[in-house]
Amino acid sequence: MSAIRKVDCRSHTACTEFNASLLDTGFAVLTNHGIDPGRINGVYSEWSAFLRILAKTPSLKKYYMRNLERFDGYFPCELAEVAKNASVRDLKQYFQLYHNGRYPKPTEVSLEAQELFNDMTLLGKKLLGWINTNFNTLEQEKLKQQDITNLTETLRVERTMMRILHYPAYDPSTVQPGQV
Repeated sequence: MSAIRKVDCRSHTACTEFNASLLDTGFAVLTNHGIDPGRINGVYSEWSAFLRILAKTPSLKKYYMRNLERFDGYFPCELAEVAKNASVRDLKQYFQLYHNGRYPKPTEVSLEAQELFNDMTLLGKKLLGWINTNFNTLEQEKLKQQDITNLTETLRVERTMMRILHYPAYDPSTVQPGQV
């Protein structure tokens, strides 16, 4: 099996290396992609604190509870999904964000997650463009049959979701097998 490639996004060979890694392994590790890991950690720290508050504050929990039509908002542990081949819910809580969806008030969390979401969406569009350049004639024809000329057209900002996860502390003696 081939090794997952480390792709420097600023390299003139980045597109080629990225596609080769996807073809060989299905994965690629990106470096110099323009998104600071410290920024990601900061967003997770801020949102972990916010999600802990939501879990303990019934009125806030109710206010931000997930919307059944758009599926944005807060998903407490009791609404987390069940992993494939598991019989119990995952022990996690999360907030699902859409570009045009609900977002907490500025007094509750900063706008940093929204800005990070925008930047990550742009990175995703760039990567889709790289994948598109590697398509052969047959793959390009399949896209044309769906009225798509470029894979980047499939990224719909209004349908793109970012999920901010928080795994709460737990007592191992109370956790069901498969829950963690």
